[in-house]
Amino acid sequence: FTEPLFSWQIAHPLNALALLAFIVTALVITRLVSRVREEATSATLQKDRLDRLYQLSQHLLALDPDEARGKKFLEPFHRLFGVTAISLFDADTTELYTVGDSQCDLADKTRAAYIRGDELNDSGSPVFVRCLRVRGKVTGAIGFEGLEDARETSGSLVALTTTFVERTNAFHKASVAAVAAQTAVYRSALLDALAHEFKTPLATILAAAGGLREAGPLVSEQQEMADTVENEAARLGSLTSRLLR
Repeated sequence: FTEPLFSWQIAHPLNALALLAFIVTALVITRLVSRVREEATSATLQKDRLDRLYQLSQHLLALDPDEARGKKFLEPFHRLFGVTAISLFDADTTELYTVGDSQCDLADKTRAAYIRGDELNDSGSPVFVRCLRVRGKVTGAIGFEGLEDARETSGSLVALTTTFVERTNAFHKASVAAVAAQTAVYRSALLDALAHEFKTPLATILAAAGGLREAGPLVSEQQEMADTVENEAARLGSLTSRLLR
């Protein structure tokens, strides 16, 4: 054993108190600095997440509602958030869309989550599936594979997805309603034209048959032929009315 090179002695109790205060202060400052660093890192991550969500909203708003379905709708999610794969099941169209290369059967798990009406959130798996709900009704499901900070990010992504899927479906329903209304207008115009084209000649035939009867005395054969023309024209007019209805 060698003798120690230095010695450490506390000559006065106040020195021990000062040393203890220094150690406590150093520990408190270290803890505060660590917390400030954690908060700064969290704030940076939150800002980055908000920036990507804002860019995603811009991309989705720029999509044409006629084309805002399927893979074109999912591509901004895949590009901005760097997920391995993303799947969307739309209950309104019963279509399942997937972008990316899934290694964990993401599409099947997304469909199964919609059927069960339950979310898949396994901490040991990279797959994270959430149901889309509108007024308490499950309208679809969206699944992510390889999404970073899934617990913090998925809520905002699900809200955006639900909003834009409902917007797209509402646009399509409005378009279908507009087409149906326009079709009804065209059908009404067509039927009016057909009614005019059929009824006018029939009315002329009936008037001519009546004029023949009133023109002068007719022999029995002529009277029978005029009655036949009038009766058959009337029957054809009735059939035309039923057909147009």
